Amino acid sequence: MEEMDRLATLAALSATIERDLGKVRRWKNFQGREQTTLAHTATVQIIGMAVMSAERKHGKKVPFDEAFVMRALTVHDLGETIYAPQGQDTLYADKSHDKDLAELDQFIAYIMPFPEYMRDEWLTAYLLQHVSKRDKFSAQHRARLDELAAFHANEVALFELIERIDYVLYAYHECRTNGNMRIMVHVLRNQHARIFELTRTFKGVAAEIYTVNFRMWADTLLRKHDGKQEEEIPDRTLHHAVQGKPACG
Repeated sequence: MEEMDRLATLAALSATIERDLGKVRRWKNFQGREQTTLAHTATVQIIGMAVMSAERKHGKKVPFDEAFVMRALTVHDLGETIYAPQGQDTLYADKSHDKDLAELDQFIAYIMPFPEYMRDEWLTAYLLQHVSKRDKFSAQHRARLDELAAFHANEVALFELIERIDYVLYAYHECRTNGNMRIMVHVLRNQHARIFELTRTFKGVAAEIYTVNFRMWADTLLRKHDGKQEEEIPDRTLHHAVQGKPACG
């Protein structure tokens, strides 16, 4: 009977995640393609696979636990179901520690019906994203976060790199496909310098994905729009109305 109860619990959790994460819209501030948190959860795993394959090809000079990173990518946004009633995610610039804690509480509520060994593994994977902010968490979680910082620094850095690249790829597709220069500049201003810093460690990504040609293109684009307010940069609608073709090469 316990096995049937476990199956029912997993089935209910799966249905809840599918329903509620599918309601949470991302990038709502921009004239971009619709992306939900459910879709982001899937795409970031695909990007993670590509990133880790690139690292393997180049000798995996920085060792990391691939399965652990994939678990973290899988669960990292499950707490965002709290935004389902409002229909959109909190903007990156408006993220606060209180929202991080609310998402964590939501995630913990989801995993509580499962046995301790599952809860422990899933919570550790979830907390990987918060290592850089561990001093803000309660003692209940800080010990686990300190352990992650001490023994899983490579996984922490790789997770960060993958998620930042996901942001850039969304904007790059919008820029190439729909001429949305505004979102491209916005994302590069927030992500490019840090990604470049991380690719100094992860050489496979620098060679295969976030390449020198792309980095040079991004540097040029940022210089071109240096000092401009975002409202001055063409978005998807304005660009097509005025020029009628994509702006990104």
